[in-house]
Amino acid sequence: MFGKRCSSKLQEAIRLWEELRQHDTAADKRQELVSQIMALIKGHMANVAASPTASRIIQSCVKYGTAAHRAAILAEVQPQLVELAQNPYGHFLVSKLLAKATRAEAAGDKLCPNALSTLSQAS
Repeated sequence: MFGKRCSSKLQEAIRLWEELRQHDTAADKRQELVSQIMALIKGHMANVAASPTASRIIQSCVKYGTAAHRAAILAEVQPQLVELAQNPYGHFLVSKLLAKATRAEAAGDKLCPNALSTLSQAS
């Protein structure tokens, strides 16, 4: 995951995620929380997406974030997209990215062209 030195960052991301996923959190507050979470896990998204809790955190960022947030997540995990699609927890993130992808992204402009066939084989 992050390693021992960054476990405080993961704990902070979990704390922010707990607030983000509450039903009564205002939309503008959600955007702020997504930005804070992304700042904490930037550079580590592909690695942490393979763990259960961190995968859920990133999925929530995809769900509640803006198109720019989703594009940043996609750009960071794109090199490991196929590996994440085959991971027991990472495939949930890939599925969420596909569900929220624009037509251009889903057509292969942004997503790895092999990701769709990998997902269908894994199912």
